Amino acid sequence: MGQSSPYAPTSIAVLLTPPTDETSGITPKETPWPLSGTFATFGSQYGGQDRCGVVSGADLGKLLPVVQASNALTRFVDSSGAKESLLVRVLLPGESSPCE
Repeated sequence: MGQSSPYAPTSIAVLLTPPTDETSGITPKETPWPLSGTFATFGSQYGGQDRCGVVSGADLGKLLPVVQASNALTRFVDSSGAKESLLVRVLLPGESSPCE
């Protein structure tokens, strides 16, 4: 088995979904979208109104720490003022994009 060590992902899949609502009096935190471009240009359309994309490289270095500091109620705000929530999944090496 060996010694355990933390896994550092090389890519993540990100699904943009409608922003979360206030729950039981808890106001969602708003966080600036750290990547260039707006939600409208991120990834590709997935389903009806959602967008999905795979983030890796330098963009992963910008997004991952922000995601790790967030929770399920966090709303992300892009440069146009649009708000979205994120569903994030780490991709394993060699795994294809679930966004297609």
